[in-house]
Amino acid sequence: MGRIDVGRYSILACYTLIVYDWLISISDEYTLIHQARWTWVKAAYLWCRYYPLLVFPFHIWGWVVDHDGETCADIVHPLYATLIPLQLSAQVVLMLRAYAFAGRDSRILYGLCFGLAALLGVDIYVWGFDVQLVSTLFSVLGQSGCFATTDISASQGAIHISLTFLTAFAYDLLTMSIVIIHCFRIRSTQGSLGASFLTQGVLVFMSMTTLNIFSAAMYLSSNKTFNGIGSYFALLLPDVLACRLVLMLRRRVSPTESVRQRECSQLVRDALELLPVSNEDIEVANEIETAPAL
Repeated sequence: MGRIDVGRYSILACYTLIVYDWLISISDEYTLIHQARWTWVKAAYLWCRYYPLLVFPFHIWGWVVDHDGETCADIVHPLYATLIPLQLSAQVVLMLRAYAFAGRDSRILYGLCFGLAALLGVDIYVWGFDVQLVSTLFSVLGQSGCFATTDISASQGAIHISLTFLTAFAYDLLTMSIVIIHCFRIRSTQGSLGASFLTQGVLVFMSMTTLNIFSAAMYLSSNKTFNGIGSYFALLLPDVLACRLVLMLRRRVSPTESVRQRECSQLVRDALELLPVSNEDIEVANEIETAPAL
């Protein structure tokens, strides 16, 4: 029961985080995304941002609220099938950014699309068909959240679910390898924007890698009480990171009004510091400081 509660707290914490990130980014999002023309990146961003916000309450209802066995048997497959877009959305954003960074080479696009199709195939098989309701929970607790797993009869953990996270890691590795190899090949990061994408992209990749590897390890554990720990973060946080990456890049290309004001203020301060200060200015400043208060 304690592990179930930990899982439920993790689910609520994840959703709270994505709502919070959306709220603090909504101003930049309106300026940089909603007012921009339609592109594949804009569509991928909106998918990343709003699919979890709109769909994950269904998962909260299915996992956090207690249900009887019959209800869970009816909803468990739709519940897990709707996880498929969650594991693809951030990868699509990275794919589009890597394709653009590498000069829009069609061969790279075909390779990335093939890898994405492989990830989609694994996800459809595991989340759509292979998961099975953990019915033992209802014989012990009576009512529970609608939790499912694979390889129920196996002793070494949910291998098939771990495969989805390992495949996602492999695809992220492919994407970042293409970006880094392209940098070495042309011996350039393609300006400040390219350098920003490379730096932030590597950070996003490392974060997603940590989440995916940790989740896979938990599902591979022979102690099945560890299965699922961290998986909610691995499914949701990459979307937050991908959205932040898109906003950061667009902010560099099209700064918002607040960013322009900060930049102008900094320019003014820097210019004032370079101005020569005369003795008269110093005397006036000293008189102001020593003048008695009225």
